[in-house]
Amino acid sequence: MGLSYIYSSFENKKQAKFKDKKIVKFFLFISVLLLIISVIFFFTVSIRTYLIRKKNKTLVENSYASLYKEKNYTELVEKMDSELKSNPVNIEYLIYRGYSYFHLAEGESDFSKSKVFYSLSLIDLRRSVALGAPGVSHKNIYYCIGKIYFYLGRTYYNQSIDYLNRAMVAGYEKIDLFYTISVVYSYLGRYKDAIGILDKALTINKNGIIYYTIGSYYYKMGNYEKSASYLKEALKIAETDKIKESSLFSLGMVYFDQGDYNTSLNYFDAVIKINENNAQAYFQRGEIYFNLKDQVKARSEWRKTLEIDPSHIMARNRI
Repeated sequence: MGLSYIYSSFENKKQAKFKDKKIVKFFLFISVLLLIISVIFFFTVSIRTYLIRKKNKTLVENSYASLYKEKNYTELVEKMDSELKSNPVNIEYLIYRGYSYFHLAEGESDFSKSKVFYSLSLIDLRRSVALGAPGVSHKNIYYCIGKIYFYLGRTYYNQSIDYLNRAMVAGYEKIDLFYTISVVYSYLGRYKDAIGILDKALTINKNGIIYYTIGSYYYKMGNYEKSASYLKEALKIAETDKIKESSLFSLGMVYFDQGDYNTSLNYFDAVIKINENNAQAYFQRGEIYFNLKDQVKARSEWRKTLEIDPSHIMARNRI
């Protein structure tokens, strides 16, 4: 009996211990299973939330892009103000607001207001670059900053040239960039640099306005031969009557300054055929007749000048 009891007691304990292990394993299994389910649920909810937020963000950003495309700059500025209050270093929003201020400035007739918009645009665009705007955006941002400095006046012309050249180095190759740089150079009296820039532009696109502008720069430098050459090229490919009129007038001045009055007169006649209200062309014809000692015709031309433009001081002084 004693041995049987001991054996029986041992077996019962062994079975109980085995049952306890099974229960522990079961609870461990259930715990691991619940943990896996929780992790899967967490990631599912997180991914779903992320996708919803991403979709909403995309919708919002598309609405901003639409506002910009529709040129609704005032509303876009208001939305960017709101966004930047909570996220002041968002580069995309700074660029949106900077460009919007720029376009608002360009459309403003009051220079004091446009100057404020240009200054605000400058702050946002320069800040976007400082914060690490994508390199692909640099050429457009630099170009915009360069134009702002140009619009702000002579004090900022060197900064304008600096940023416009940065835009060119970054890959901005539109004609308006070359033209703007050349204008800034010309305002500084750097006509050779202005011509050099426009010669580069001609390798991209040969058009009348570029030939005309180069011709006008050579005229200011006193190089009449090259001036006439470029102005005649402008006439050959002039896209508009305005370019033709300007080129013909400039050619008239080139030959007038050289004392070739007959050739000069022919060009001013051609100007008037295009635009019979070009007061300056009539005035220059008066100057030609004055130099040819024909006072009657000269006064007739100056009177015609005043009929078109009563404020023409030079013609008034001549009569």
